[in-house]
Amino acid sequence: MDDKFYKKRIKEYKENRENVLSGNINCIPSPFVRFRSEFPGIEQGKYYLVSGNEKSGKSQISDFLFMLHPLMYAFNNPDKLKLKILYFSLEMSKAEKYDQMTCFWLYMHSHGKIRIDTKILNSLNSESPLSSEVLGLLESQEYSRFFDFVEDNVIFYESIGNPTGINKECIRFAESRGRYTYKNMDWQIKDPITGEQKVEKRQVIDEFIKDDKEEYWIVITDHLSLLSTEKGEDLRETIGRFSSNYCVRLRNIYKFTIVNIQQQSATAQDNESFKLDRLAPSPANLAENKSTKNDLNVMLGIFSPYRFKKAQWEGYNIRDFNDHIRFLEVVLNRSGSSGAVCPLYFDGAVNFFSELPVPTDEKNLITYKQLAQIAQNNN
Repeated sequence: MDDKFYKKRIKEYKENRENVLSGNINCIPSPFVRFRSEFPGIEQGKYYLVSGNEKSGKSQISDFLFMLHPLMYAFNNPDKLKLKILYFSLEMSKAEKYDQMTCFWLYMHSHGKIRIDTKILNSLNSESPLSSEVLGLLESQEYSRFFDFVEDNVIFYESIGNPTGINKECIRFAESRGRYTYKNMDWQIKDPITGEQKVEKRQVIDEFIKDDKEEYWIVITDHLSLLSTEKGEDLRETIGRFSSNYCVRLRNIYKFTIVNIQQQSATAQDNESFKLDRLAPSPANLAENKSTKNDLNVMLGIFSPYRFKKAQWEGYNIRDFNDHIRFLEVVLNRSGSSGAVCPLYFDGAVNFFSELPVPTDEKNLITYKQLAQIAQNNN
C-alpha cells in the first residue's frame, strides 16, 4: 500500500478541484463577495480568532460570519452544506441569542422592511408593544421551518465555561459522530524484573475519522476573557491552556473549525495609540494573553472609526454613516496574505453586515448612507 503523505495530499487536491467543478463547495463562501479573494470563507479544521476594541461589534461579526450566514446558506442549500455549531456563550444567555437571531431573521425575511431590536421584540416599552404583524410572522410556517433547522444544528452551552469542560464536550460530540483508527507502534519499556530495555508493540490512535467528512463542526467561544479559570491558574494561563492545548488539538485531530473571540487590550484605546494612529486591532494588543496568535490560522479584526471620532477612514466619510460602518481586516493569515480590509455597513439592532461599494462609487453608496440615516433615527 502506498502511504506516502504527499501522494495523499495530491489526491485531496484533485478531489477538491473536482468538487468545485461539479458545483459543490470546499469552504462556506464568505458573504462578502469582493473580499473572497482575500477571505474565501470558512474552512474545516481551521482556527479563527476575531478581535476588536470594546463596542466594536466583534461578537456581532463573529455571529454573522460563523453562525448566521452559515445557517442561512445551509438552510437554502441543503445539498451543499451540512453543519453543526457548538456555541459556548460566556456572555449572553441562550434566550438572548435567540432574540438576536429572531431580529436578524425578521430583517432578512422582510428584505429590510421589518427592523426591530430585542427591546421591541420583548415589548419592553408599554407604549409600543410588539405589533400583531410581526407576531404573525413569528407564528408562521416560514419562521418555524428556519428555527426548527436552527435547533437541529446549533447547540448553545450556558453552563460550561472552563477550558477542560469545553474540550470534553467537544470530544464527546465528535466521538458520537465519528471513530478512531489505530496503528501498531514500537514502544520502549523497561522490564520491571531485569531492568532491561525492550521493545513491545502497542496499539495507539492513528487518526479520527468523521462519519460524514463533509459536515462542518464549528465551535464558537464568546469570549476568551470570560473563561472560568482552571485550578491553580490565572486567566492568562487558562487562556493559554485553552488555545494551545485544547483548540489546536480539536482542530488538528477532530477537524473542528475553531472560532474564538478575544478583546483588544485597554492600551489599544489609550491616548498614545490615538496619537500614533495605531487603533485598528493587532496581535500585539490581544487582551490577557497574546500567545493565542501563535496557535491560529486566521485572525480577523473589526474596527469602528466612529468610536474614535475619525472623520475619514480608508477613503470613506465616516460622518455619512456614524456608528453604522465597520472595517474587517485579515490581520494574520498563516496560509495567505494579511492586511486586506473589507468596508462594511453595520446595523447592530438586527446583527446585519453588508459589504460596502468602493468609496468612489457614490451612486451605490447612497443606498447605504440612507440606510445608516434611517437606522440612526430609529435607534
